[in-house]
Amino acid sequence: MRKAIFPGTFDPFTLGHQDMVSRALALFDQLIIAIAQGSHKTPSITLDNRLLWVAECYAHEPRIKVLPLHGLLVDLAKEEQAQIVIS
Repeated sequence: MRKAIFPGTFDPFTLGHQDMVSRALALFDQLIIAIAQGSHKTPSITLDNRLLWVAECYAHEPRIKVLPLHGLLVDLAKEEQAQIVIS
């Protein structure tokens, strides 16, 4: 299975992000959208709301998993057995 991670703060999740997700789904079996708190900036939308918003956008797509990103991206990639990071 080809898994990719698309990390970001997604504050907000834009049409450009949606385009990246659509393109990634054509290439990978599963896509993990990893939403970070963004310690380097103050988000305008809470992490919980961003997680909910993106999860609701893709509730119809079983190949997408929306997760919070706490800690290092490499640790999440190892945990989820993802081979590719999209940036």
